[in-house]
Amino acid sequence: MRQSQHQACPAASVVIPTYNRQQLLRKSLESLAAQNFDLSRLQVIVSDDGSSDETSQVVRSFSKKLCLEYIFQPDEGNRVAAARNAGARVVKAPVVIFLDSGVLAGPDLVSAHLAAHKSHPYGVRGPVVLGYTYGYNLFVPYPGLDAILAHRSPGEVHDLLQNDARFRDMRHRDFSRFGFDLGRMLTPWVLCWGMNVSMRITDFRGVGGFDEEFRDWGGEDVDLGWRLASHGVPFVVSREAWAIEAPHERNLEVMIASNCRNVARVFEKMPALLTEMYAAVYSKRPVAPLEDEYRAVLAWAQTARAEIPEPSWGLHAGDQHEKRIAVFGCGATPSPDGGDLMLVDFDDELLRQRSDRIAPVHGLGVRTNHPDGAFDIVVVTARLSGIWRRWGEEVRAEAARLAPEIRVLVPE
Repeated sequence: MRQSQHQACPAASVVIPTYNRQQLLRKSLESLAAQNFDLSRLQVIVSDDGSSDETSQVVRSFSKKLCLEYIFQPDEGNRVAAARNAGARVVKAPVVIFLDSGVLAGPDLVSAHLAAHKSHPYGVRGPVVLGYTYGYNLFVPYPGLDAILAHRSPGEVHDLLQNDARFRDMRHRDFSRFGFDLGRMLTPWVLCWGMNVSMRITDFRGVGGFDEEFRDWGGEDVDLGWRLASHGVPFVVSREAWAIEAPHERNLEVMIASNCRNVARVFEKMPALLTEMYAAVYSKRPVAPLEDEYRAVLAWAQTARAEIPEPSWGLHAGDQHEKRIAVFGCGATPSPDGGDLMLVDFDDELLRQRSDRIAPVHGLGVRTNHPDGAFDIVVVTARLSGIWRRWGEEVRAEAARLAPEIRVLVPE
């Protein structure tokens, strides 16, 4: 089912995925209808993931206030990535803003998102604009926020609570440590969360949109962020494009389990050092300091390049001809002729200098895409010594999964 209202040349399109959240959706639409913006230039698309409540009637009730599109897809489980893509397919504006149902837009949200995009010259990719979202904290929600929102507008609630640390976006610590300048971060895509984010529709479509293989909760937005970052799209955060997340029930145990499954897919489809570390870190905690972990590995790579450029692999005569071998921390050591080898190292610059027959893998060895028992021997060289205390246990576990024999040459 699709409903539309004629609209020419919108400046921005807002896509809201939803599923059986009629009251939360109503609040989101009310906040968009109250924008300090020419609403005739705003396209709002509600993409319904199979609701069985009165979502369609709620959308219909705003047809005279907003330029609306309503899209419905059958209920086949949580398919938020597919719902967002369905909405994005009918976007008419150059900038698409993704909001979750239940996210209440501040009165200047649309204008602020567009202002952030105009700050980048025409023809340059990006940016991805992360809108600051008050009240968004999975683990420690603001007490009594629902009651406060029931009697005040988003603007009034913002004025009342904006200086209360408990009301902050749960990404605030990451934003503030870099002075809200995401250009100083190496991993800003980890903060690309779908509840309040915008991008140029050409950038979104250029990377293929959301991966619809993601189901349930978590990962699909960060996966999109990773692909956008890989295509050179910069990230910025806008405190002016603020919103408030209305409280709602969550099953955190189910959500965290789903997120842990989904982060593995990011690495499986795009194996690289950063996605490997992301999968390893976020498979344990939904929010963790990937930025710090990555900087620590890069710092050790600089040290190891000078101190352990050609480590011993500890292979015996005949190993390379008779056995399948994986080497974690291969460095610049030349590969022996013959044999079945997988070479892994965390120093991308050093790997580019290799010129032998083996195409090395840029990584730690914490995660690989090989099946159980794919090798006979896994060798872990001294190149991992500087990061062994942090990653040793996980490297050993992956090595044990891959091979019956493990040779750890990291000095005690």
